[in-house]
Amino acid sequence: MGFPGDTPNHTKQTIFRKPLLDRASWDFLWLRRQPQWNPAGDSLEWLLPTGRFVDFLMETFIMFKDLIGKNVYPVDWMAMSMVQNRVFLRAINKFAEIMNQKFLEHTNFEFQLWNNYFHLAVAFITQDSLQLEQFSHAKYNKILNKYGDMRRLIGFSIRDMWYKLGQNKICFIPGMVGPILEMTLIPEAELRKATIPIFFDMMLCEYQKNGDFKKFENEIILKLDHEVEGGRGDEQYMQLLESILVACAAEHPAISQSVENFVSLVRGLLEKLLDYRAVMTDESKDNRMSCTVNLLNFYKDNNREEMYIRYLYKLRDLHLDCDNYTEAAYTLLLHTWLLKWSDEQCASQVMQTGQQHPQTHRQLKETLYDIIIGYFDKGKIPFLGAGIKIHEKRVSENLRPFHDRMEECFRSLKVKVEKEYGVREMPDFEDRRVGRPRSMLRSYRQMSIISMASMNSDCSTPKATSESFDLEVAPPKTPKVEQEEPISPGSTLPEVKLRRSKKRAKRSSVVFAEEKAAAESELKRLASKSAEEGKQTPDPLPSDL
Repeated sequence: MGFPGDTPNHTKQTIFRKPLLDRASWDFLWLRRQPQWNPAGDSLEWLLPTGRFVDFLMETFIMFKDLIGKNVYPVDWMAMSMVQNRVFLRAINKFAEIMNQKFLEHTNFEFQLWNNYFHLAVAFITQDSLQLEQFSHAKYNKILNKYGDMRRLIGFSIRDMWYKLGQNKICFIPGMVGPILEMTLIPEAELRKATIPIFFDMMLCEYQKNGDFKKFENEIILKLDHEVEGGRGDEQYMQLLESILVACAAEHPAISQSVENFVSLVRGLLEKLLDYRAVMTDESKDNRMSCTVNLLNFYKDNNREEMYIRYLYKLRDLHLDCDNYTEAAYTLLLHTWLLKWSDEQCASQVMQTGQQHPQTHRQLKETLYDIIIGYFDKGKIPFLGAGIKIHEKRVSENLRPFHDRMEECFRSLKVKVEKEYGVREMPDFEDRRVGRPRSMLRSYRQMSIISMASMNSDCSTPKATSESFDLEVAPPKTPKVEQEEPISPGSTLPEVKLRRSKKRAKRSSVVFAEEKAAAESELKRLASKSAEEGKQTPDPLPSDL
């Protein structure tokens, strides 16, 4: 018996939307017309081969999801919409039973089939026609009495299907975090109590696999921001989420502390998101800016760069609405600090400027600086100078590689010159400041004392007499202080006076190492000459002779 539209290699085929609807509809109608059709039995296995049946289920799930999203009937045709939803619910539950029987085992597990099922179920439970709290009280009671709350039924089915996955759960993390979150945010108490524990099961599954649940945490924070901003979530959800997760963590001590930290993080985020959503319709733009800054700082403190950049641009837009161009410029400047002057490709989370084509860090940073300068120009205030500094910094950063090359070139040149011509060292700073090396002053004083002692026959302390100075060889030119007051070698008063006089006169002299050595050798020569002359002088005769 032939099956309409059989195609080989079902895993690689490409099906467009409209042909897919026609094909799935014909398959479903053909299946219903078969005499062996028994929705409550196992005849589907006999009617369709295993590979073809996987194809049929996937196409049917896509068709159902497309019909649910299109709202085939007008909004006021509530009876027809409910009849359609009831048919969908029965078919989905029937297909779920077959999936548990045929495509759950490890060898026969079909990830894409299960993924399509979960997305179809979430699309069904979140459709507008089933949100009974939006209707009037009379209409709510009428639908509830005739059709029941189909959200609970499909929600419980999703929960059961999730727990049956076993080791295959890790394949759906973090991909299913967003759809499950969307389902738990439905304002129905029993549904929330039944589905929120799935979050803890996801955390536990990832923790057992990787030792943490960072993927789950990052995904739920990202999705929670979008969902709450879209109008979902309330304080009751925040309290229920906290109590359920803490209660589940109490049964697993190994993960309890990590779960408590996560709950504290999510609670702080939800509080700020709810405040932000509440003031978005407020006429006071200051309140909106304040809540935006609170969220921006929260994401910055918790290293959520993608969300931090997202709220930077929200704050920028608020400033532009108020014609605060200078504040808008400084807001964008915070984004430039996250970028580098490199050709590294920008990640998707930093591409918030409306540029469609890929950009490098350098290109994006230059684009942002151009926008910032434009904002400063529109501000018409002296802060335009900050824009000039930004360009100066950019130019200096661009020229840094050139400066580094020049520095390296001069460094290597210095080594070559020193190797070929030698090194001429400069004296210490103290020696340059005094004007004459201290060692030279000490040598001169010692030489003067020795020469005076050699000219006197008496061995007592030498005195500055006219005879001694007449016979003494003229020493090198020295400061007048030394000639007027000969002092003992240990005294430092002339040195202090000399330095002060030098400082007052604001004179400075540089004595190189060669000049210092020459002066010392000259002093030694004079001292030795004086000593020789003293030896040649005859000793006085004894008095008794």
